[in-house]
Amino acid sequence: MSWKESKDAGQQAFVNENYPEALIQYTKAIDLLTSGEAGSSNNTKEHQVLLSNVIACRLKIGGADMATKAVEDSKQVCI
Repeated sequence: MSWKESKDAGQQAFVNENYPEALIQYTKAIDLLTSGEAGSSNNTKEHQVLLSNVIACRLKIGGADMATKAVEDSKQVCI
């Protein structure tokens, strides 16, 4: 499965309000994306979008505390 397929699966799960599955798929997409063509500016943008999607899932699943943790984690990745 490619990162785009995982991202699409995550989007479908999110639309269906299956937030735990969406979180799994978005996380898998990040792993696949970052293990691939690193350094591409397009990948950087996609990585940021995926991180935002993870934050949205965590907000839906665990509320503000879990979303805040996701934001802090994403800051570490982007620095």
